[in-house]
Amino acid sequence: MIILAGIALALGLQAQSGVPSRRAPIVRDSISDSASTPNNRDRHRGVRRAVTAEDQRTAYLDAESRDLVGRARAARMSMDSALFYYDAMARSRVSAGMSLLKIGRDRLLFRHESAARVQWKLGVGAWMEVKGKRTTVPGLPGEAQDEMRQEMNDPDLNASVPYYPGYEPLWTGGNLARAQVNDQEIVNPLADGAEAYYTFESGDSATFTLPDKSQIRLREIRFRPRAPKWNLVVGSAWLDMRSGQLVRAAYRLSVPMNIWEVATQEDPKAMESVPTWVKPMITPMKAEVSAIAVEYGLYQGRFWLPRVRLAEGSAQVSFMHVPFKMEESFTYASVNAKDSLPPIPPPGRNACSRTP
Repeated sequence: MIILAGIALALGLQAQSGVPSRRAPIVRDSISDSASTPNNRDRHRGVRRAVTAEDQRTAYLDAESRDLVGRARAARMSMDSALFYYDAMARSRVSAGMSLLKIGRDRLLFRHESAARVQWKLGVGAWMEVKGKRTTVPGLPGEAQDEMRQEMNDPDLNASVPYYPGYEPLWTGGNLARAQVNDQEIVNPLADGAEAYYTFESGDSATFTLPDKSQIRLREIRFRPRAPKWNLVVGSAWLDMRSGQLVRAAYRLSVPMNIWEVATQEDPKAMESVPTWVKPMITPMKAEVSAIAVEYGLYQGRFWLPRVRLAEGSAQVSFMHVPFKMEESFTYASVNAKDSLPPIPPPGRNACSRTP
């Protein structure tokens, strides 16, 4: 479970059914202010650096990159009310392996797969019908396998809801798009205030002609961290120039995460509860996210809906090496078709119903 905790920390991706805090980040001159006062009652509200005039001047390496980031910010906080319904199949797979050395042969530690039909309707919510799921733990004895399967039976591990109003398109962590960055988690390069953490540059372009002869023009925006840190990313995103919507993104965390270092910054006494004889067995404890990718498909010539989400990396606990991978895919049977989605009962009446 320590290994799984490290993986969860590394991904920084919350379950789709959760609702994070909507409180706005506190603007401070540096992140050290929050790290040095762990007992501050506001430390969980989010902190970001103040964007200085120098940050604004040096953040954009060309004029077009400023325009691209502005378009992306406006699009990620807006909602197209013309999209009122979809019916999709959502599939997910989470797997992890293990080897005693990084160069050794990886053996499957566990794998969890699920598939569900997801119907979403504007003003109603999402109705998920689980079609199937399975968990395999080949490396553990019978009782341990049963315990692991029970752990993986959490409803939050069912297939994800592809889209709902206000969701975060870049998949950087959390469910809802927040207007401002929060440097207590993965810093979103497309959120307000990212100029204090990243530099931006426009990249390649591509143009597609649809069957109705209309054209879709895409443009790449590249983002690089000003300094290497575990919660800053490096990569690029492709935007639809007409709408500003995200079409494709590929990025990674700039450096591996030292889990104990991050934990002690949050709570200086985090290591005190660990027995002395146990510390050498779980040190070092590091995690690295080497690739995150998201891809969207165009439906009815207007709506960009998620098709693929992928994250992979590895964790290290002492001499153990744990590669992991998370995959999600979505196929749509209909978009804006006539539907028969019934009203969703209030929470508590039906344990199988979930609303984002």
